[in-house]
Amino acid sequence: MIMPAVSKVKLLPKSEALLQMLYLWQLDDDMRRSLLGPSVPVDYQTCINFYDATYDGISKQLIGIADGDGVLYGAIMLHIEYAHRRCELHLLVDEKHRGRGTVRAMKALFNYVFNDLRLERLYTFTPEDNPLAVKGMKNIGATEVSFIPNYYFAQDHYCGAHILEVTSDSRRI
Repeated sequence: MIMPAVSKVKLLPKSEALLQMLYLWQLDDDMRRSLLGPSVPVDYQTCINFYDATYDGISKQLIGIADGDGVLYGAIMLHIEYAHRRCELHLLVDEKHRGRGTVRAMKALFNYVFNDLRLERLYTFTPEDNPLAVKGMKNIGATEVSFIPNYYFAQDHYCGAHILEVTSDSRRI
């Protein structure tokens, strides 16, 4: 089923619904490698405890992406280095919603990162076998600063990671 484009995007704080979505995603090999969580599927409570303890809301933030009706379809994980005014981004979007509101979510995220938090750099490690994500990041102003071969392991093989960076000056949205 193809989802319609999302006309409004909401960034939501960590919630039980977001944690439940992450639990379901960690059962999927493709999604799990991007979750920065347990490397193998775990039971519900272990998964919830991990994300609840890891994302403290200060230096590590877990943010939900929802459509205008509040239906969650993505997650943002930020690892913030306030002293260096930068953060690492992990973006996960439900497969049915990819390309249908992600740019709006990134615009809202950029406003939060660059205006509210007053950071200067946002970077992400993007799997080489996800060319749409690499292209999407470049379309919104990211530049590739490096490539690390054999960075991710999923589905019985390794793949490399593009390190992409957006600065407060380079963003295009």
